[in-house]
Amino acid sequence: MVSSPPPGTVALNGRDLVLRPLPDLQTGPSNTKSSALHDIYFRGRMEEWPDFINEVENAFRLFPWHTSVVDVQEPWPAQPHSLSYEQVYVGDEHAVQGRFSGLIGQAMGGIFASQGKDIYFGDYKSCTIQKKYNKIPDVMMRTAAGAPLAVGEEKTPWAGPHNIAHTIRRERVFRHIIGQPAMYMRDLELKFGFLSTYEQTMFFRQDDTLGNNQTVLHWSPVIEHNSEYVPGEKVTLKQALFYIGLQASAAPHFITSESRQTGWVTDHEGKRL
Repeated sequence: MVSSPPPGTVALNGRDLVLRPLPDLQTGPSNTKSSALHDIYFRGRMEEWPDFINEVENAFRLFPWHTSVVDVQEPWPAQPHSLSYEQVYVGDEHAVQGRFSGLIGQAMGGIFASQGKDIYFGDYKSCTIQKKYNKIPDVMMRTAAGAPLAVGEEKTPWAGPHNIAHTIRRERVFRHIIGQPAMYMRDLELKFGFLSTYEQTMFFRQDDTLGNNQTVLHWSPVIEHNSEYVPGEKVTLKQALFYIGLQASAAPHFITSESRQTGWVTDHEGKRL
């Protein structure tokens, strides 16, 4: 016999859902300890993404939201066995990728679809890539037909070298941690990308408005998985992903103009990749 929803259950539309923070991952007691950073260093010009938070917030406020139901929220606190809580434990990168797909990709796909947007998350193999490419990025933002819109790289949150926020003011370390997504963006000719440990996410945009035939890589502030919306100050991860999806859907492609002196990415010895 099917039970009725408990009193106090709330229907959530797309706008409601993008405002909801993400749950903490269930980890351990054992997990991988080593760094998963590849020998790839970003050598191009980079700048902090100007007004990123304002752009995300404005996109959220000005979007003409449809109110169709995407999900429901149980009365709080929910029972311990409720799927409102994480019931999966993670200990390696593959498991973290799985929870990213389940908690972020699934939700964002429903949010975009409820707003009439052909934007989904999926793995690289599910995309229709026109060029031959022997590398496999972790996650793609894509259309239902498989056209790539943006590329993402994922790492575990507990390995020290993966702490994105701690690397920003240490230039060599920062250039190392962003090297892989920067390479994927260039190789796949995509304007937008991101790096995520689930707990921390940074977004990237290729830009050439300064001229000089040299692309600038813009990097955003780190958005935490449990960040709550504070107007004028903070946005949720889903708000940021919604904004990136809209931008990437409108103009996904970009041809990188590399510096003739430094290139775009190299290994630690300076060999161009």
